[in-house]
Amino acid sequence: MPYTRAAFFRDRIPVPVRLDFHSFESAFLPAFHHHIQESRLHTATFDLREVREADLPEMILLAAAAEHLRAKGWTTIRFHFGDLCSAERTHFVQFVQNWGLVGFLAERGFDSDWDQISGVDPTIVLPIRELTPITLGTVVEDIGTVLISLCPWIASKQVLSIATALVGEISENALDHAYPPSAATRRPLRVISARRVLAKRHDTKEYWFTFFSYFHEFTDYIELAVIDGGVGIAKSLRPQWRATISRKIREEQLREPFRAKLEDELACLRWVLSKNRSSRVRDLRRGYGLYSAKQHATIGWGGVMCLRSGHSRVIRLPEGASGTISDSDALQPFAGTQVRFFLPLVDRSREIQEVMDSLEKATGASS
Repeated sequence: MPYTRAAFFRDRIPVPVRLDFHSFESAFLPAFHHHIQESRLHTATFDLREVREADLPEMILLAAAAEHLRAKGWTTIRFHFGDLCSAERTHFVQFVQNWGLVGFLAERGFDSDWDQISGVDPTIVLPIRELTPITLGTVVEDIGTVLISLCPWIASKQVLSIATALVGEISENALDHAYPPSAATRRPLRVISARRVLAKRHDTKEYWFTFFSYFHEFTDYIELAVIDGGVGIAKSLRPQWRATISRKIREEQLREPFRAKLEDELACLRWVLSKNRSSRVRDLRRGYGLYSAKQHATIGWGGVMCLRSGHSRVIRLPEGASGTISDSDALQPFAGTQVRFFLPLVDRSREIQEVMDSLEKATGASS
């Protein structure tokens, strides 16, 4: 049966003209949840015909939304991009094609009205990659190699910091905790990407970009995102999901009001970013997980870390910065966990070394 105009508007989930951090929360998610509640046929079409500009993490989150519907048993899920030739959409068309987003959706089994065309984008540091235990080592190696090529003046400490403390730690966290063993029969969504945002593109209203524009007006920066469509941090930390936690760490957790914190999702996010809260056995090689990543990003790099899971979000700004974006526990619920870093490409080798020394000292004291 052909897909009719009436069926299109029946299944339509509108995507905002500018798809970014704010509009995803304020416009897309309300429309998404409304469609879930109202649809009787369990079919959906993500309508991108009006989109003129989009940020990469939010485009990946559209795929996470589609995976959420598929996991709920929805039968037909489409992406409708619309006119390829509109002059107003030239930038968006190039962006989608250059990042291979059409191919990414097709590879995951979603229909769309565009074909993937090869393209090259100079801002790509790490193209969209599926995270698996097999690919993780390659991802860590590749981002280090590309960073050295793009910024040969960056110290080896900074390359090591982004490759291991950020990419390695956060990716392992997604691999270890995003999905329970019972989800092995369905294909998980765990992806990573990194792009270089040029100084001339500092045109967003988000605080972290404004911060960089003000303090590093002529500086490019790296935007790194790790996104999964799993159970979320709060649920993954409940006792039934913590079979691999060592007895020592488990006893540490139970000495504090841990169970009460698990009922409060925002408190749980703050908890995992605090010192000595790694859920894996700590040793000199492995560090402190999310806490380590936060220290490297905010104190070492002088950047920003944003952690969102469920209906809560925690944002950590550079040391000494004051901003208007606050933590929230009143967001629209969304499956999985999203971790983002915004790192100015400036020499911070001394600060990163101080973070490494501090973490090594703390790790040694706890072993």
